[in-house]
Amino acid sequence: MKWLCISLLVLNVAYFAWEFDQQAKLDVRQAVQFGPLPPNINRLRLLGELEILPKVRGASEPDEIEQREGKVEAVPSAEPNESDDTTAASPSMGDTPATGSPPEDKSVVSAVPEAKPEAPVELCVSIGPFTAEGDATEVDEWFQDRRSFTRRRLADDKGRKFFWIYLEPMKSRAMAEKTIEELKQRNVLDYVLINKGDLRNAISLGLFSSQASVNKRLRELESKGYNPVVVPYYNAAKAYWVDVRFVPNENLTDAMYKGFISKLNSVPVPCPEIAMVPPNP
Repeated sequence: MKWLCISLLVLNVAYFAWEFDQQAKLDVRQAVQFGPLPPNINRLRLLGELEILPKVRGASEPDEIEQREGKVEAVPSAEPNESDDTTAASPSMGDTPATGSPPEDKSVVSAVPEAKPEAPVELCVSIGPFTAEGDATEVDEWFQDRRSFTRRRLADDKGRKFFWIYLEPMKSRAMAEKTIEELKQRNVLDYVLINKGDLRNAISLGLFSSQASVNKRLRELESKGYNPVVVPYYNAAKAYWVDVRFVPNENLTDAMYKGFISKLNSVPVPCPEIAMVPPNP
């Protein structure tokens, strides 16, 4: 048994050696063999390998072009030969001189306009309405102190819309007072006798802010035999406004949104429509 194992081991080693030898021979056959260079091909040599170093060419010697097809051509000098005729010495108008400064470019170059700085973007608002002139003055001065253009103006504020119910004017005051007595008897107590103006001797029956309240009052009066008149009425009053023109910047915008200005009503308006007073110096 021992000899059998040794024999198998020897056989494996021998087989491995044979396979390795075959693979090595195959690699050698497949390798590319480069032959020697042809004799007419110059071999690259280092300067240390040369027996005689090449001659150093002087600066005054003419440049030479490498030999091509057995002929050597010299580069002509840039200076003109004295034997040249007048025509060769004086180039024509279409020729460009070989030496000297380049020809001057006579083409017209358009001037580039200077870029003008863009005008700052301005905003205009109307702030209000104010019932007290002092409140408008405070807002006006606040913007003036911050280099803004302002204008304070007084305007008629249309006010809130109401519905006015009244009985048409009577022919005389006596007839109006008689009608009031009838209203009292029919339990209509909310009335006012008008003593002046175009509606003199008319009887006001109340102001109402909603259509539902108006309809309720009309049904009540019509059920008691009256045919009142209903007209829109505005609680007009004088109001102050402050028009402002300013250039937005970080400091001003921050102060507007964080200060008391942010709590006021403001309406954007076109800047050309309002005239401004310059800010305080």
